[in-house]
Amino acid sequence: MKTPTSDVETLAKILEKLKFKVVALRNLTALEMRNALHKFCKMLLEGTYVVFYYVGHGFEIGGKCMLPVDAPTTYLRSDCLIETESWYSSDPKNYGMVFNILNGLSLFEQIFLFIDWVIDKTMFPHLRESNPAIHQESHPVHKFEPSRNLITGYATTSNLGAYERSSETNGIYAKHLAKALLDHHDLPIIKVLEKVNKGVSAEGGEASAKQMPFVGHNTHKDYYFSVEVEGNEEARQKYEDLVQHPTVMDLNFSRRNLTAKAFVTPHRGTFLNSLDIRIVGLDSWKVILLLGNSELQLQKQWTDNGLMVTLHNLQKMKSTLMITVELKDPHTGHTVDDDMLVLNKPLVCKWELWFRSPVNEVLDLS
Repeated sequence: MKTPTSDVETLAKILEKLKFKVVALRNLTALEMRNALHKFCKMLLEGTYVVFYYVGHGFEIGGKCMLPVDAPTTYLRSDCLIETESWYSSDPKNYGMVFNILNGLSLFEQIFLFIDWVIDKTMFPHLRESNPAIHQESHPVHKFEPSRNLITGYATTSNLGAYERSSETNGIYAKHLAKALLDHHDLPIIKVLEKVNKGVSAEGGEASAKQMPFVGHNTHKDYYFSVEVEGNEEARQKYEDLVQHPTVMDLNFSRRNLTAKAFVTPHRGTFLNSLDIRIVGLDSWKVILLLGNSELQLQKQWTDNGLMVTLHNLQKMKSTLMITVELKDPHTGHTVDDDMLVLNKPLVCKWELWFRSPVNEVLDLS
């Protein structure tokens, strides 16, 4: 899939404009997905308006299943996060409104899930032959006490996949969802989703033929994205603690009498398990970055605005984040100075999503 990261970024920024506090994560394992869901729900207080948005690979057998990045080739439902787990974990009776969106592309077409997707694989006999165990697996039950406050949007209908164009930044469903949120957020949510459905249908061609969004709800009154929900200091502080990170840091190279600046932000201004670090003032040097955390993935490139460094997989980090910055003479290649960036445990590191706790057992997370 090509558009999920852009889809999440686009929708996260719109939801922030609508005064939602957003926790956006990408490329999680099954354990990390479940821990993140549990940690997120622990932040919620009574009366909260909650939006769950998933975009990625998925399938439907006895329920909507979201595939993590560590799912085996021959996967089972137990390898996935099941839609009802989000309801079980969040306990919807406590909240003002719960809005589930699954946006993805079916694995059958090798595309992704808001919930933005899904295909019912029980309809394809060859899949039953290639993965018989999934049809024999007992289905875990995630019981919850429902309330009349649940709205669910699917990017497509069972037995169909979702659609994206390589020439466009966003997937078809996410594109129309973003437009509807911007243009019609003052309408009831059900009406907003009807606008999305009409937009996808108007695409014509393969897009509207292959993708038919679906809406479900058990509400008895109108809910709005634009509603003013009374703030809570405890919830605000929990969120502020999560998103806290250094923003500007100095690099002091005393032997060269040189100071550089490092500007730190969440990746693409959105994702809390990746960091973007822009280092300025070192254009004349060959720069080597030594990472003290083997769990992380590091990418770097020189731009007109300095050295851009991206660190992925913060959710796997078990110790303080430290980066040694070495300066090498561009002609001799010899190291002439160095300094260290110490970022402690920024963003989602604080949640320790790698930890297998008793919560995993309670939620059937083994």
